[in-house]
Amino acid sequence: MHGPLVLAGRLGTEGLSPGADLIVNERTSGTMLNIPMETPRLGASIELVPWHRIAHERYTLYWRAT
Repeated sequence: MHGPLVLAGRLGTEGLSPGADLIVNERTSGTMLNIPMETPRLGASIELVPWHRIAHERYTLYWRAT
């Protein structure tokens, strides 16, 4: 956290088509996130931004501990 804001790491839009994050059927909601991803390490070149500003892209709030 930075002060009262939760920071998230931006991971981009790989594998997401435009509108893929819109919920059409709640039973299949989230299937667009099934691409395997490794938990990133903090210290990589990942942009940190306030979590509430991220939309329509992948992000992480958790980091691999070394």
